[in-house]
Amino acid sequence: MLIPISYALNKDIPLYPGSPNVAFSQVRSIANNSSANTSMFSFGNHSGTHIDVPLHFCDKGQSVTDILKLENIYSPAICINVPKEPGSHISEADLEPFAEQISNVEALLIRTGFFKYRQTQPEMYATSHPWISPEVPKYLRETCPFLKVVGLDTISISNPSHREEGHVSHRAFLCNKFPIMLLEDTDLSNPGLPGKNFILHLYPWILDKVDATPVTALVDLNG
Repeated sequence: MLIPISYALNKDIPLYPGSPNVAFSQVRSIANNSSANTSMFSFGNHSGTHIDVPLHFCDKGQSVTDILKLENIYSPAICINVPKEPGSHISEADLEPFAEQISNVEALLIRTGFFKYRQTQPEMYATSHPWISPEVPKYLRETCPFLKVVGLDTISISNPSHREEGHVSHRAFLCNKFPIMLLEDTDLSNPGLPGKNFILHLYPWILDKVDATPVTALVDLNG
C-alpha cells in the first residue's frame, strides 16, 4: 500500500518567513489563439514538501545532484508520534522512549500533529511550529547509526523565534561526513503511519548544484 506524504505545490501554501512567493502564470493559451497552453512558475526551493541537503548549511557540502538519485529508497523507515504544542521543541527526552524501535532505521519521520494547522491556520503553521532542539542530532547519530533522513510534519526543523538553535540543528544534521538529510513540510496526517516499519521512496526534482529540492515522497507499508 503506497501512501503519498507530499503536499501539492501551489500559490496558496504556507511558507517559512522570508521565502519567495510561489507564482504561476500562463504564457500561452489556446483561448488567445495560441496553438497550445503553456505556463511559467517560480518558487523557492524550500517551498512545499522538500528535502534539505548538506549544501544548505555547509558551504562545501553536497548539492542535490551530488547526494540524490532519481529514486531514493530508505528501509527500514518508521514514523513515530511525538505530539507537540505550538512553539514547543522536540528534545532528546521525547525520542528516548522510541530508542529500540528506531535503532536500525534509515529514515525517521516525526509526527507532531502540527499538520492539522496547515490549511486551517497557515500563519501559525509557518511561524509557530515545533522545532528540533540542537541536542537531538547527536542523540540520533548515536542511537540510529544507519540514519540518512529525518522528516517532520512542520514547515522546517527551525522555528523563526529560535533561529540560532535552528541553525545549530541544521548544521549538526547536514555538516558531517555522514549527513542526515531533512525532509520538511511532510504530510504525516494518515493515522496508519505511526508505529509501523515501511519503505520510504523519495523522487526529487533533480536541480543541479542547489541546497534543497521539492520531492514526491511515498510510504510503502507493504515493504
